[in-house]
Amino acid sequence: MEKVKKILFPTDFSEHAENAFRYTLLLADQLEARVEVLHVVYPQGESIDLPVMVAQANEIKVEAARKKITTFIENGFTQVVQKVKQLPDVSKVIEIGAPVYTIQNFAERNDIDIIVMGTQGENSTINKILGSISGAVVKKAECGVIVVPKDVSFEKINNIAYASDLMDEDPYEIWKALRLLKPISPILHFVHFNLKKDGVEATEKMENMRKYIEERLPALQSKTYYLPANDLSEALNDFVDDHAIDLVVMFQPHRSFLDNLLHRSRTKKMTAQTKAPLMVVK
Repeated sequence: MEKVKKILFPTDFSEHAENAFRYTLLLADQLEARVEVLHVVYPQGESIDLPVMVAQANEIKVEAARKKITTFIENGFTQVVQKVKQLPDVSKVIEIGAPVYTIQNFAERNDIDIIVMGTQGENSTINKILGSISGAVVKKAECGVIVVPKDVSFEKINNIAYASDLMDEDPYEIWKALRLLKPISPILHFVHFNLKKDGVEATEKMENMRKYIEERLPALQSKTYYLPANDLSEALNDFVDDHAIDLVVMFQPHRSFLDNLLHRSRTKKMTAQTKAPLMVVK
Protein backbone atom coordinates (compact mmCIF):
# COMPACT_ATOMS: atom_id res chain seq x y z
CA MET A 1 0.00 0.00 0.00
CA GLU A 2 1.65 3.21 -1.18
CA LYS A 3 -1.20 5.68 -0.71
CA VAL A 4 -4.95 6.00 -0.44
CA LYS A 5 -6.49 5.52 -3.86
CA LYS A 6 -10.05 4.54 -2.90
CA ILE A 7 -12.08 5.96 -0.02
CA LEU A 8 -15.35 4.35 1.05
CA PHE A 9 -17.93 6.72 2.47
CA PRO A 10 -21.01 4.96 3.93
CA THR A 11 -23.96 7.32 4.43
CA ASP A 12 -27.39 7.33 6.03
CA PHE A 13 -28.15 10.81 4.56
CA SER A 14 -28.26 12.37 8.04
CA GLU A 15 -26.91 15.77 9.02
CA HIS A 16 -23.75 14.33 10.51
CA ALA A 17 -23.23 12.32 7.31
CA GLU A 18 -23.49 15.51 5.24
CA ASN A 19 -20.72 17.10 7.28
CA ALA A 20 -18.55 13.99 7.09
CA PHE A 21 -19.09 13.83 3.31
CA ARG A 22 -17.82 17.39 2.90
CA TYR A 23 -14.78 16.32 4.93
CA THR A 24 -14.34 13.25 2.73
CA LEU A 25 -14.46 15.23 -0.53
CA LEU A 26 -11.85 17.70 0.71
CA LEU A 27 -9.68 14.88 2.06
CA ALA A 28 -9.95 13.04 -1.28
CA ASP A 29 -8.86 16.21 -3.04
CA GLN A 30 -5.78 16.46 -0.82
CA LEU A 31 -4.99 12.74 -1.20
CA GLU A 32 -5.85 12.63 -4.93
CA ALA A 33 -8.20 9.71 -4.26
CA ARG A 34 -11.59 8.58 -5.60
CA VAL A 35 -14.66 8.13 -3.38
CA GLU A 36 -17.22 5.32 -3.27
CA VAL A 37 -20.45 6.52 -1.62
CA LEU A 38 -22.39 3.59 -0.18
CA HIS A 39 -25.90 3.52 1.26
CA VAL A 40 -27.09 0.29 2.86
CA VAL A 41 -30.80 -0.48 2.73
CA TYR A 42 -31.87 -2.67 5.62
CA PRO A 43 -33.96 -5.52 4.16
CA GLN A 44 -37.72 -5.53 4.65
CA GLY A 45 -38.59 -8.73 6.50
CA GLU A 46 -37.39 -12.24 5.68
CA SER A 47 -37.44 -13.67 2.18
CA ILE A 48 -39.53 -16.66 3.34
CA ASP A 49 -42.36 -14.34 4.45
CA LEU A 50 -44.40 -13.40 1.39
CA PRO A 51 -41.30 -13.17 -0.79
CA VAL A 52 -42.96 -11.24 -3.63
CA MET A 53 -44.21 -8.52 -1.30
CA VAL A 54 -40.86 -8.37 0.48
CA ALA A 55 -39.02 -8.00 -2.83
CA GLN A 56 -41.37 -5.23 -3.89
CA ALA A 57 -40.94 -3.41 -0.58
CA ASN A 58 -37.15 -3.67 -0.87
CA GLU A 59 -37.22 -2.34 -4.42
CA ILE A 60 -39.27 0.67 -3.31
CA LYS A 61 -36.69 1.40 -0.59
CA VAL A 62 -33.82 0.99 -3.05
CA GLU A 63 -35.43 3.32 -5.59
CA ALA A 64 -35.97 5.97 -2.91
CA ALA A 65 -32.34 5.56 -1.84
CA ARG A 66 -31.13 6.05 -5.43
CA LYS A 67 -32.81 9.45 -5.55
CA LYS A 68 -31.50 10.42 -2.11
CA ILE A 69 -27.91 9.42 -2.85
CA THR A 70 -27.87 11.44 -6.07
CA THR A 71 -29.15 14.53 -4.26
CA PHE A 72 -26.76 13.89 -1.35
CA ILE A 73 -23.71 13.81 -3.64
CA GLU A 74 -24.81 16.84 -5.66
CA ASN A 75 -25.29 18.86 -2.46
CA GLY A 76 -21.86 17.84 -1.26
CA PHE A 77 -20.27 18.94 -4.53
CA THR A 78 -22.04 22.29 -4.35
CA GLN A 79 -20.75 22.92 -0.83
CA VAL A 80 -17.06 22.19 -1.57
CA VAL A 81 -16.60 23.12 -5.23
CA GLN A 82 -14.96 26.44 -4.35
CA LYS A 83 -12.55 24.76 -1.92
CA VAL A 84 -11.01 22.00 -4.04
CA LYS A 85 -8.45 21.94 -6.81
CA GLN A 86 -10.61 19.38 -8.59
CA LEU A 87 -13.73 17.51 -7.52
CA PRO A 88 -12.80 13.86 -6.92
CA ASP A 89 -14.30 11.02 -8.93
CA VAL A 90 -17.31 9.73 -6.99
CA SER A 91 -19.29 6.52 -7.52
CA LYS A 92 -22.61 5.76 -5.83
CA VAL A 93 -23.68 2.32 -4.66
CA ILE A 94 -26.87 0.99 -3.05
CA GLU A 95 -26.76 -2.41 -1.35
CA ILE A 96 -29.27 -4.36 0.73
CA GLY A 97 -28.14 -5.91 4.00
CA ALA A 98 -27.08 -5.38 7.59
CA PRO A 99 -25.11 -2.10 7.66
CA VAL A 100 -21.91 -3.12 9.47
CA TYR A 101 -21.45 -6.42 7.62
CA THR A 102 -22.30 -4.84 4.26
CA ILE A 103 -19.84 -1.98 4.75
CA GLN A 104 -17.09 -4.36 5.84
CA ASN A 105 -17.79 -6.77 2.99
CA PHE A 106 -17.96 -3.99 0.37
CA ALA A 107 -14.60 -2.61 1.55
CA GLU A 108 -12.96 -6.04 1.23
CA ARG A 109 -14.49 -6.82 -2.18
CA ASN A 110 -13.51 -3.48 -3.68
CA ASP A 111 -9.98 -3.05 -2.28
CA ILE A 112 -10.92 0.03 -0.26
CA ASP A 113 -7.92 1.71 1.32
CA ILE A 114 -9.75 3.65 4.02
CA ILE A 115 -13.30 4.17 5.25
CA VAL A 116 -14.52 7.60 6.38
CA MET A 117 -17.61 7.88 8.57
CA GLY A 118 -19.33 10.51 10.70
CA THR A 119 -20.32 10.10 14.33
CA GLN A 120 -23.97 10.11 15.31
CA GLY A 121 -25.95 12.49 17.45
CA GLU A 122 -25.11 15.57 19.46
CA ASN A 123 -22.28 15.60 22.00
CA SER A 124 -20.86 12.40 20.53
CA THR A 125 -18.59 10.94 23.15
CA ILE A 126 -16.24 8.09 22.38
CA ASN A 127 -18.63 5.76 24.22
CA LYS A 128 -21.44 6.78 21.85
CA ILE A 129 -19.14 6.22 18.88
CA LEU A 130 -18.40 2.74 20.21
CA GLY A 131 -22.10 1.93 20.37
CA SER A 132 -22.83 3.21 16.89
CA ILE A 133 -22.43 1.77 13.42
CA SER A 134 -19.28 3.87 13.09
CA GLY A 135 -17.81 2.24 16.19
CA ALA A 136 -18.69 -1.25 14.98
CA VAL A 137 -17.04 -0.57 11.62
CA VAL A 138 -13.94 0.73 13.42
CA LYS A 139 -13.69 -2.56 15.32
CA LYS A 140 -14.47 -4.92 12.44
CA ALA A 141 -13.08 -3.40 9.24
CA GLU A 142 -9.81 -4.79 7.90
CA CYS A 143 -8.72 -1.42 6.49
CA GLY A 144 -8.18 1.84 8.31
CA VAL A 145 -11.14 3.97 9.36
CA ILE A 146 -11.41 7.72 9.91
CA VAL A 147 -14.18 8.83 12.27
CA VAL A 148 -15.27 12.46 11.79
CA PRO A 149 -16.95 14.12 14.80
CA LYS A 150 -20.15 16.01 14.18
CA ASP A 151 -19.59 19.62 13.10
CA VAL A 152 -15.81 19.22 12.66
CA SER A 153 -14.79 20.96 9.45
CA PHE A 154 -11.97 19.82 7.21
CA GLU A 155 -8.60 21.45 7.69
CA LYS A 156 -5.67 20.70 5.46
CA ILE A 157 -3.72 18.02 7.29
CA ASN A 158 -0.55 19.69 8.53
CA ASN A 159 -0.27 18.19 12.02
CA ILE A 160 -0.85 14.53 12.92
CA ALA A 161 -0.81 13.19 16.46
CA TYR A 162 0.12 9.52 16.78
CA ALA A 163 -1.20 8.55 20.22
CA SER A 164 0.91 5.66 21.41
CA ASP A 165 0.91 3.08 24.18
CA LEU A 166 4.61 2.45 23.41
CA MET A 167 4.03 -0.81 21.58
CA ASP A 168 6.65 -2.61 19.51
CA GLU A 169 4.46 -2.21 16.41
CA ASP A 170 4.44 1.60 16.59
CA PRO A 171 7.30 2.32 14.14
CA TYR A 172 5.70 0.17 11.43
CA GLU A 173 2.25 1.63 12.06
CA ILE A 174 3.60 5.19 11.86
CA TRP A 175 5.28 4.33 8.55
CA LYS A 176 2.08 2.70 7.27
CA ALA A 177 -0.10 5.66 8.24
CA LEU A 178 2.25 8.11 6.55
CA ARG A 179 2.34 5.98 3.41
CA LEU A 180 -1.45 5.97 3.34
CA LEU A 181 -1.55 9.74 3.62
CA LYS A 182 0.70 10.47 0.66
CA PRO A 183 1.07 13.03 -0.91
CA ILE A 184 0.56 14.87 2.41
CA SER A 185 3.79 15.63 4.31
CA PRO A 186 2.57 16.44 7.80
CA ILE A 187 4.42 17.15 11.02
CA LEU A 188 4.20 14.06 13.24
CA HIS A 189 3.53 14.57 16.95
CA PHE A 190 4.31 11.27 18.67
CA VAL A 191 2.69 11.36 22.10
CA HIS A 192 2.42 8.98 25.02
CA PHE A 193 0.23 9.86 27.99
CA ASN A 194 1.60 8.57 31.29
CA LEU A 195 -1.50 7.33 33.09
CA LYS A 196 0.04 4.63 35.27
CA LYS A 197 3.24 6.31 36.46
CA ASP A 198 5.04 4.21 33.88
CA GLY A 199 8.50 4.78 35.27
CA VAL A 200 11.96 4.15 33.87
CA GLU A 201 11.00 1.48 31.30
CA ALA A 202 8.49 3.73 29.56
CA THR A 203 10.93 6.64 29.60
CA GLU A 204 13.53 4.45 27.91
CA LYS A 205 11.01 3.25 25.32
CA MET A 206 10.07 6.81 24.56
CA GLU A 207 13.70 7.80 24.06
CA ASN A 208 14.29 4.79 21.83
CA MET A 209 11.23 5.73 19.78
CA ARG A 210 12.49 9.28 19.38
CA LYS A 211 15.86 8.01 18.14
CA TYR A 212 14.21 5.48 15.82
CA ILE A 213 12.05 8.14 14.19
CA GLU A 214 14.99 10.51 13.75
CA GLU A 215 17.27 7.81 12.29
CA ARG A 216 14.81 5.83 10.13
CA LEU A 217 12.56 8.68 8.99
CA PRO A 218 15.04 11.55 8.64
CA ALA A 219 12.88 13.51 6.18
CA LEU A 220 9.94 13.50 8.57
CA GLN A 221 9.34 16.53 10.72
CA SER A 222 8.55 15.03 14.11
CA LYS A 223 8.24 15.85 17.79
CA THR A 224 7.88 13.49 20.73
CA TYR A 225 5.96 14.06 23.95
CA TYR A 226 5.85 12.10 27.19
CA LEU A 227 3.04 13.67 29.20
CA PRO A 228 1.42 12.97 32.58
CA ALA A 229 -2.34 12.51 32.49
CA ASN A 230 -5.17 11.52 34.79
CA ASP A 231 -7.87 11.16 32.14
CA LEU A 232 -6.92 9.94 28.70
CA SER A 233 -9.79 11.54 26.79
CA GLU A 234 -9.31 14.95 28.37
CA ALA A 235 -5.56 14.81 27.90
CA LEU A 236 -5.91 13.89 24.24
CA ASN A 237 -8.43 16.65 23.57
CA ASP A 238 -6.21 19.20 25.34
CA PHE A 239 -3.26 18.05 23.23
CA VAL A 240 -5.30 18.44 20.04
CA ASP A 241 -6.16 22.02 21.01
CA ASP A 242 -2.68 22.98 22.17
CA HIS A 243 -0.87 21.69 19.08
CA ALA A 244 -3.43 22.44 16.33
CA ILE A 245 -3.79 18.74 15.51
CA ASP A 246 -5.72 18.03 12.30
CA LEU A 247 -5.84 14.23 12.60
CA VAL A 248 -5.31 11.80 15.48
CA VAL A 249 -3.91 8.39 14.50
CA MET A 250 -4.13 5.28 16.66
CA PHE A 251 -3.13 1.66 16.16
CA GLN A 252 -5.71 -1.00 17.05
CA PRO A 253 -4.16 -4.29 18.15
CA HIS A 254 -5.70 -6.66 20.67
CA ARG A 255 -6.44 -4.75 23.90
CA SER A 256 -4.89 -1.56 22.62
CA PHE A 257 -4.49 2.07 23.54
CA LEU A 258 -7.70 2.58 21.57
CA ASP A 259 -9.48 -0.01 23.72
CA ASN A 260 -8.35 1.87 26.81
CA LEU A 261 -9.71 5.09 25.35
CA LEU A 262 -13.02 3.41 24.56
CA HIS A 263 -13.27 1.80 28.00
CA ARG A 264 -16.07 3.28 30.10
CA SER A 265 -13.82 3.96 33.08
CA ARG A 266 -11.66 6.16 30.84
CA THR A 267 -14.49 8.14 29.34
CA LYS A 268 -17.00 8.64 32.17
CA LYS A 269 -16.15 12.34 32.45
CA MET A 270 -15.88 13.02 28.74
CA THR A 271 -18.91 15.02 27.59
CA ALA A 272 -17.53 17.00 24.65
CA GLN A 273 -16.97 15.70 21.14
CA THR A 274 -13.65 14.37 20.10
CA LYS A 275 -11.74 17.45 18.97
CA ALA A 276 -10.24 16.09 15.77
CA PRO A 277 -10.99 13.31 13.31
CA LEU A 278 -9.68 9.95 14.51
CA MET A 279 -7.89 7.58 12.13
CA VAL A 280 -7.64 3.98 13.34
CA VAL A 281 -5.04 1.84 11.58
CA LYS A 282 -5.16 -1.95 11.81
